Amino acid sequence: GGAAAAAAARAARQTGSAKDKWGPLSEALKAAERVVKWEYDPVKNDWIKTATLVTVDSAPFAEGGFRLAYHMRDLSDCTTSFVAKVVKKPVARDVYLDEIKMQVVAQQWAEKFNAFSPPKKVSFITPYFVEFIERKKDSDKKQCAVERLIDGPYRKYNNNSGFVTGIDERNTPQAF
Repeated sequence: GGAAAAAAARAARQTGSAKDKWGPLSEALKAAERVVKWEYDPVKNDWIKTATLVTVDSAPFAEGGFRLAYHMRDLSDCTTSFVAKVVKKPVARDVYLDEIKMQVVAQQWAEKFNAFSPPKKVSFITPYFVEFIERKKDSDKKQCAVERLIDGPYRKYNNNSGFVTGIDERNTPQAF
């Protein structure tokens, strides 16, 4: 459709020479999949849906307790590397949307927390949700959460199940 074509045109402009760390843009366009991108707007308390094209690596580069992480390229923003997070056990769309909404709202609270000048500021990456239009309806990879890729080593300080790293490490995440 028109939105996907616009994403391809944007990709060509953003990559300049039509080549970047993902390889030639022409190759990316061949492998691109049409998706509906859902972004949560906390001010309107509503979801903004747009059509775009993405490419996703065929094999995950990391695995957590609940999700597999794949490198992803969003052709509406070729200057940013993304991670597609796919749950290991299929869940309803609302589970993804609730988690994304929670993360966006947590960032709003982090901004209020940071206004008190803690020793280390707290922030959350703004995620979005993707539905793959052409994948089979019963595919366990028909939908995923997407976040900007964090380069470098990743350190988890706590989780929702009560895990906390060593007591002398970082107090700011626990205070938040």
